[in-house]
Amino acid sequence: MQQFVLVLLLSILPFGISLSEVREKYAKAEESPEITENLFSALSDIKETDDTIFLAYKGAVLTLKAKHSKGIKHKKEFFKNGVALLESALSASPNNLEIHFIRLTVQENAPKIVRYNKQIEADKRFILKNYNSSEDEALKKIIKKYSSKSALFSENEKQLF
Repeated sequence: MQQFVLVLLLSILPFGISLSEVREKYAKAEESPEITENLFSALSDIKETDDTIFLAYKGAVLTLKAKHSKGIKHKKEFFKNGVALLESALSASPNNLEIHFIRLTVQENAPKIVRYNKQIEADKRFILKNYNSSEDEALKKIIKKYSSKSALFSENEKQLF
């Protein structure tokens, strides 16, 4: 019986952290190196063949590690690797609203010098177009909250959420 419960738990939480926990911690990670590091540790076993949403979050968290790191070499390496994972996730799931949203958050907050902002408008349009058709109410709430504080969305666009 204990083995059955363990197998069931592992199948529900294949990476040791739930999607809702990842979403919650990601929203707080930008301002906290500790949360960023804890979230990265929780996602460290994610591979490119795993769930694309978790892969996208792992990539985004790597870009946050770049923000919190000391030294240009580490910053550049973390950011480059994070973007690669995020783009890989999006290539594997090009119609995934959450992955477009994650990429939008990374692009909006990336330093201008890294020039990772060319898909902001495309991601924004994708989000605006697909928001209402999503059945994931938790994700919709996250997008609404983020967009209310984002400079990317006009007041009219914010009203669509």
